[in-house]
Amino acid sequence: MKVKIDGTEWHRIGQLMLNVDHFYQAEILYNELLSNASSDSDRSYIYHMLGWLKDDQGQFKDAASFYEQSLA
Repeated sequence: MKVKIDGTEWHRIGQLMLNVDHFYQAEILYNELLSNASSDSDRSYIYHMLGWLKDDQGQFKDAASFYEQSLA
């Protein structure tokens, strides 16, 4: 499988975890990144990725909430 993954090293690791369905580990990583985010842009990206994670898990209400936060 060849997939282009952009972003910082930690963001790339999170995307890789999502691509191989390691949702639990990805969620832990993104929550840790969120607690240490230094800019609105970083927080927006992380909320978007948490939305993607919840969407992949079929948790659509949670996904929508994270997607909304990514736009705030």
